[in-house]
Amino acid sequence: MPSSRSMRILIVAVVSALVLAACSGDDGGSGATTTAAAQGSGPVDVEFLDGELPDSLPGDFPIPAQGVIGSGMINSTTGTTELIIRIPASVPVATKFYEDNFEARDYEITSSEAKGAEGWVVGFAKDDVTGTVELSPIGADLSQAVIRAQT
Repeated sequence: MPSSRSMRILIVAVVSALVLAACSGDDGGSGATTTAAAQGSGPVDVEFLDGELPDSLPGDFPIPAQGVIGSGMINSTTGTTELIIRIPASVPVATKFYEDNFEARDYEITSSEAKGAEGWVVGFAKDDVTGTVELSPIGADLSQAVIRAQT
């Protein structure tokens, strides 16, 4: 009979193989991956994104010219979208960008307030989409925007 250590290694190897197999399907080159919720919690369709603006956000959603869209996800069961953008600007400059561009593109700014010592959160609404842009510093003149939207 194999030792308990050998059994643990075998279990980790099998679980890792299953996770890799589930995540390595062909995504058509889009960088998106779809998965489902754990057994017993009901079906949940989640699409993971990498480097693209999702269709679940309005087509005119403002992205700074030098901003880099990172990872994101769309949970179609709950109607939520999350997206991370790196912006080569300080939090105050990035906040002004979002406030000015939301206003120019007929978004409603539902809130705009400090979060913690250095962050800022701007709430927005347009058509059937509401959400927030949470800005935080990640370096000298470098910010991260976490967009959370509900449709």
